[in-house]
Amino acid sequence: MKTPLSTALALLIPLCAAARQPGPTTIGFDRPTYTAPLGATVTGSIVIDPVPAGGLYSQGTILTVRDRSGNLAGVVTPVPATVLQHDGVRLTGPRQSVAGNGTGRIKSSTAFSIDRPTLLVPTIATFSIGNLPAGTYDLQLAPWNELGVTENIFVTGQSRTLDPVLTFLPATIEIVGQSLPELTESGPVTLQRQTGLLEQRVTVSNTTGGTLAGFRILVGSLPDNVQLRNAHGMIDGVPYIDVLTQLAPGAAVSLVLEYYRPSRDLNFIPTFTVARPGGTPPDPGSLGLLDVNLRVLRRDAGGLLVEFLSGKDRPYRIEYSDDLMTWKVSVPDVIGTGERIQWLDNGPPKTESFPATNRFYRLTSE
Repeated sequence: MKTPLSTALALLIPLCAAARQPGPTTIGFDRPTYTAPLGATVTGSIVIDPVPAGGLYSQGTILTVRDRSGNLAGVVTPVPATVLQHDGVRLTGPRQSVAGNGTGRIKSSTAFSIDRPTLLVPTIATFSIGNLPAGTYDLQLAPWNELGVTENIFVTGQSRTLDPVLTFLPATIEIVGQSLPELTESGPVTLQRQTGLLEQRVTVSNTTGGTLAGFRILVGSLPDNVQLRNAHGMIDGVPYIDVLTQLAPGAAVSLVLEYYRPSRDLNFIPTFTVARPGGTPPDPGSLGLLDVNLRVLRRDAGGLLVEFLSGKDRPYRIEYSDDLMTWKVSVPDVIGTGERIQWLDNGPPKTESFPATNRFYRLTSE
């Protein structure tokens, strides 16, 4: 039995129409969870799955970042894929890529043209998010409908609108509280003949992936007759030093630890623990400036030696400057002996850096 031609056409038309409809499509992130240390910038991609058969011609997306209380957080900077950085036939692009606090907006085209290239890979945009405190954050995507809900946002290279079949997928960010750098090297204990102190050089490297505001080193396993002369304080009988200057990712700083032992016996092996820093550096000029004759001797290998006549048991604060304008405070304070004191500027942790050719000093006290 033959099927009437009119019936055949009636069957064919709905089938063709169904074939033209795009299948379910997701707009999401290249990973479900991003993890980064405190101070680091989170980077990632926004992807489409699957890529439309004719490529993607235009898109408009809003990316928001919220903490678990629902507040917008971080600084979001989105960048559309290069092939989508256009604005149709009427304007020159990119259409828009707007960074913002907690929200980033991306839009490519508002007027379709078959002469423009189309996106044939999954990544429709990349983004970076910075300035996030430690904690957990939710990433959300939504269409950017500037002209209202009737605006077609996701359009394929074949002029097909994807909006009705899109699902937007979320992700999370975990910002881990400040990680600790690693003590990567410790040298032997040696005698510094000029000062009579024992010295040991240790190197700390920032392996956290983010910028550190500082760190603390606790020095343990010291014999009873050994003192850490340049200690900043004690915790449960263990001396420590604080380094309160920024350390960039991958950077390292070399510190000189100074010990005092009456016998000058080098036979001891300290142990080290790296921890988070405490306190804040003292303010320069907060104590009274003393009219004291400071004698400065240049020592190329060891640093700069400063000599001054001290009062017995009087605390002195040595401040330093490389330009006589900006002053910084060396730590710890020096306790007077009633005689001439020799103080060696050999860089961290006493001062922020090894002394340059010209470094100036002044003495302050309460």
